[in-house]
Amino acid sequence: MVNVMFTPTMIKKFKSELQNISYKNNSQSMEWAFVRWYVDSKFPGKDILITEGKGDGGIDAIVKDERARLIYVIQSEFCHEIFKNPSRLPSPVSIKKILEFDGTVGNFEKNKEEFEKYLTTVREELRIPYRELYTRMRGSGERIKIIWKFITPHQENPDAIRRISNIPEEDYQVHFNYYENIFRLYEIELEGKRPTEVIELTADKVFQVDDKKFGVTTYIAQVFVKDFISYLEKYDPDLDIISANVRSFLKGSIINESIKQTYEKAPNEFWYGHNGITVMCDKVIRTGQRFKIRSPQVINGGQTLVTLLSSAEKNNAMVLLKLIEIKRDVPKEFVSNIILRTNQSNKIFAYDLKAHDPLQVNFAKSFIEYGIFYERRRGDWDRHRLKYKGYWCITSRDMAKILISSRPDLGGVRIGKRDIEELFQGALYHKIFNVEFKEAFFKLQLFYLIDELLKTISYKRTEKSQRKSFNYTCFSLISECLETYKNIEEIIDHVLEDKNILYEKPFNDELKQIVKELFSMVWDKYLKVERKELMYITDFQKSPTYVDFMSKNFVPVIIKNTRKLFDELLIE
Repeated sequence: MVNVMFTPTMIKKFKSELQNISYKNNSQSMEWAFVRWYVDSKFPGKDILITEGKGDGGIDAIVKDERARLIYVIQSEFCHEIFKNPSRLPSPVSIKKILEFDGTVGNFEKNKEEFEKYLTTVREELRIPYRELYTRMRGSGERIKIIWKFITPHQENPDAIRRISNIPEEDYQVHFNYYENIFRLYEIELEGKRPTEVIELTADKVFQVDDKKFGVTTYIAQVFVKDFISYLEKYDPDLDIISANVRSFLKGSIINESIKQTYEKAPNEFWYGHNGITVMCDKVIRTGQRFKIRSPQVINGGQTLVTLLSSAEKNNAMVLLKLIEIKRDVPKEFVSNIILRTNQSNKIFAYDLKAHDPLQVNFAKSFIEYGIFYERRRGDWDRHRLKYKGYWCITSRDMAKILISSRPDLGGVRIGKRDIEELFQGALYHKIFNVEFKEAFFKLQLFYLIDELLKTISYKRTEKSQRKSFNYTCFSLISECLETYKNIEEIIDHVLEDKNILYEKPFNDELKQIVKELFSMVWDKYLKVERKELMYITDFQKSPTYVDFMSKNFVPVIIKNTRKLFDELLIE
């Protein structure tokens, strides 16, 4: 039985997550939403068939991982009681449900005639994939490993497990995921990390340190590099094992190329020239010189592993392993400090440290649904650009500039043009990013539109830095004027429903004219006429006459034209 208690806040968030999945899928049941959430979180990018529902034959999902030669067969038992009283541990799963699962597995152990009789109870569209599963379980056809999974937010019921009879471990594996497993997976998701499979390493000369004060056990050992490479090739081509790091793989490193050369040309010397790989995990099972590591995350050495993944070599090069087993109740600040302090060889920026902040994770998760890749970790876009071909990419740094530009009360464009580090520190960071997604989405779309419009306006003698600053200034002014617009919430919702609406004509052309008028006023009335030499737009913004000039000349143009223009978007 578990004694780990997840917070009521997390459980309430989980309920909202499932309700959102249900709503987006034609109001499917919470049971269906639970299965959908699990397979999407645990097996992103894999071939998924959701079977849950009437006539599913005791199977709720089938997941194929062709790269790893694996098929996961999943049965679930939902638990409504955790939402009724999230401050209490749920009850153990019933013996009946475990026996039903056992019986489902048994149906695939029967002879052909009995199996076909079982299929008569299954929905017609599921019979073909079930027959394929039956064939593969009996060793016919292409060799592939079958893993049965029973998932539930209930607690474990040891009495139920003792009564199962149809699960011959030697033929295939069966995994039971209960309350702690389910909410740990959700916790990983909230932290912006991705789940990893168990990695097995052969170790030598193991040194162990038990720290009772922090509840941490550390192992120091010598391991084979090829064990890591084989794991990545078979189980983790998307490099989920480095998702806990504050940065992704950074291209163009001379050091990375040198590491690869040493590994391929002088494997016996690799041990002496490498600082080692640091791994954090939930649990270590040590059997002699073998390690089974649950939920591994490489927090230092990820650059090395990604570099060597491209190598065709599988030699016996050894590397120093620092393996840190961390109990779940260890303070998160302590864990974050470990990650930070083990990544000092390359400079860490303030925005790197916010990569796993919930505000950044939520933005990334929400933007991806609208065809926008939000790069919260440096290097992620380079790794995933092929997977998300056709998507926009917006970095957290650029998003910070856009959001601060729309907040004159926080310093606006002038603050945004200063050190980007400042935007990711202290109270200012939370004031910038603690906004509803739909508001951030609207401001991003509006900024991109204004940026595109300004590219079509040709003015001589303007320098690139001037125009770039002016783009943020122009966006800032339009955004500020819209703050008091009575229909702004309706417009924001409208843009969320149709992200292309701002780019449609005649809206595009009319806004272009307003933007052009603004640019002309600043250029002709101030930058060009009142000074013999050009003044940078950022200097203009700092000048005492800036607010007065804009309030008298530009704000009336916005109020008169832009608000009317946005009104037209609301007319069916």
